[in-house]
Amino acid sequence: MASRRSLIVAIVSALASSTLAAWYLVAGNQFVANAYTRGTRAVLRNILAGEGPFTLSDYLAASDALVWGAVVLGWLLATVLFAGRYADPVMARVYRATLAAADWAVGHSRTVAAVAAIVVVGGLAWVAVDVLQRFPNSGDEYCYLYQAETFARGRVANTPHPLQEFFDVNHVRQVEQRLFSVFPPGWPAVLSAAAALHVPAWILNPLFGAVLLWLTWIVGRRVAGDRAAVVAAAVVALSPFFVFNSASFFAHTFCGVLVLTYAYAGLRALDERRAAWAATAGAVLGAAFLTRNYTTVWCAVPFGFALLRRGRSGWRLLAACAAAGLPFVLLSLWYNHATMGSLVAPAMGGGFEGYSGAWFPPRWFARGPEILSGHLADFVAWSPPALLVLYLWTWRQIPPERTRRFTDFIFPALVLGYFIYVDRGGNSYGPRYYFEAFPFVVLAVTARVMREDRYEDKSAADRWAFYLLAVSVAACLPMLAWHARTESRVVAERREPYRLVAEHRIDRAIVFVAGPAGWTRPMNERDLTRNGPDFADTVLYVHDRRTENDRLMAAYPERSYWRYSFDRRTRQGTLEPLRPMVR
Repeated sequence: MASRRSLIVAIVSALASSTLAAWYLVAGNQFVANAYTRGTRAVLRNILAGEGPFTLSDYLAASDALVWGAVVLGWLLATVLFAGRYADPVMARVYRATLAAADWAVGHSRTVAAVAAIVVVGGLAWVAVDVLQRFPNSGDEYCYLYQAETFARGRVANTPHPLQEFFDVNHVRQVEQRLFSVFPPGWPAVLSAAAALHVPAWILNPLFGAVLLWLTWIVGRRVAGDRAAVVAAAVVALSPFFVFNSASFFAHTFCGVLVLTYAYAGLRALDERRAAWAATAGAVLGAAFLTRNYTTVWCAVPFGFALLRRGRSGWRLLAACAAAGLPFVLLSLWYNHATMGSLVAPAMGGGFEGYSGAWFPPRWFARGPEILSGHLADFVAWSPPALLVLYLWTWRQIPPERTRRFTDFIFPALVLGYFIYVDRGGNSYGPRYYFEAFPFVVLAVTARVMREDRYEDKSAADRWAFYLLAVSVAACLPMLAWHARTESRVVAERREPYRLVAEHRIDRAIVFVAGPAGWTRPMNERDLTRNGPDFADTVLYVHDRRTENDRLMAAYPERSYWRYSFDRRTRQGTLEPLRPMVR
C-alpha cells in the first residue's frame, strides 16, 4: 500500500505523538498546577470539562487520565497504521461496494431520501428522548427555550422579579426593567412558531438534521460530485458530532441548514452570474445572522472575497446580496433597541458576565492556541477520528480537475474567527462553534478520496486516505455508544434537583439551590435556577443566599421551602426541608 519506510515513519510518529501529548498535558503536574493558580479557564477546561468548581486534585487526576488516554490512543493509532499495510485487498472490496451503493443511491435518490429522512429523524428523536431526555443540557439551550416562551407571550423582554437576585440565571440579562436572553432572536423565534403550531421543541432539531443531510448532498453534487456527495451525507449522519447536536436544543443545526442553503445559492450565483441567486444567498445569510451572528459573519467572508474577485460583475452580485440581507440586519438592530435600549449595543456587551472584558485581556493571544487545541481535540473525539488529518491533507493534494470554491474556506474562516473568540463555549457535543462548517470538511475529504472509478487507479497516498476514512467511519459506532452512555449519565446527574422534587411530590414550593449538581460534568447553580418568564411556576428554583433567604420566604408565605445540595463525597444530591421564617 505504501512503502515500508513510510509505514515505519507513520508508526513512529504515532508513538512519538502520544509521548509528546503526555508530556504536554502534565509536564510533571506543574503545568496543571500553574494553570490552576492563574485560573486559566481555557487550559483547565481542556483538562476537565464542566463548570466546577473543581479542586486542584480533581484537575491532576483528570490530567493523569488524559495522559494514559493519549498513550493508549497513540498505540491504537500505530496498530491501525500497521494493519493498513496489509488491508489492500479488503479495502479494494470496500471501495467497490461503496461506489456501487453510492451509484444506486444516486439512481434512486427519491426513495433513498424518503427512507433516510424517516430513519434519521427517528434515530435523532430517540437520542433526544432516551439519551438527552429532552433536557436543555446547557445554559444556552435553556435560554433559547426561555426566550421562545417570552416571544410566545407576545413580548421580547420580561419584567424582573422584585427580588431578582434570587432568580438570576446564566445568559439572562436585566437592563432597567427588561429581562431577556442575551442570544440572537432567530432560533427562539423558530421555537416559538413551532409551539404555536403545537410542535414540541425537542423534535425540531431532528427534523432540521434530516434537512441538513439532504442539503449536504445537494451542495456536495456541485462541489464534489454525485458519489462523493452521497458518501459525505452518510459520513455526516454517522458522526456523533452531528447526532448529538441535532438531538439537542442548540441553534447550530438550524444555522447549519441556513449556511448550507446560502452556500448552494452562492455557488449558483457565481456560476451563473445571476443577481437572483446572490439575493437568495444574502437573504439566507440574514436569517442566519439573526440566529448566530458571529458565526454567520465568518461564514460569509469567503463568499464576499469570491464576489470581489469577479470585478464589476462581482460587485453587482454583492450589491444584490447585501440588499437582500439588509432587512434582517435592520431587524437585528431593532431587537437590540427593544432589549438593550440601543441599536448597536450587543446584549453580551457592557461587561455582562465578563463577555466584553474577555475579548482582549492580558494574554489573550496565548489563550487562542489553548482554545484552538481544545476545539481540535473535541473534533477528533466527536467526528471520524482521522477526518481532520485527512482534511488538512486535501489542502496539499488538490485534484487537477477540481478548483477551489469559496465553500472550501468556510471551515478555515470559522477556525480563525473562534481563535480570537472570548471562550471555548459551555456544555458542548464536540467543537460546536465549528458545527456549521462540518459538512464542508466532510465534502472536501470525500471529494478527494472518492474521485477514482477504480481502486486500482488510486495512488498509495489515496489508498491510505480511503483506509483511514473507512476505519474512522467504522469507529463512529462505538464512539456513538460511548458518548451516549456518558451524556446520559451527565443529564441524569444534572436533572437530579428536578427529579427529587418530582419524586417527593413537592408542590407550591421554593427550592434554594446550594451549589452545582452532578459529578461527571457538574452544572453550575446559575444554570439550575430555571423558572418561567412570569415566575408563576408551582415550584421556583432560586439561589441559596443563606442569611437573606427570609426576604424571599416573606414574599411567598404560602409555600414550603427546601434546600438542594450535592455531596461530592457520596456523589448524591439531597433535598432537605427548611423551616419557614417566624411570622
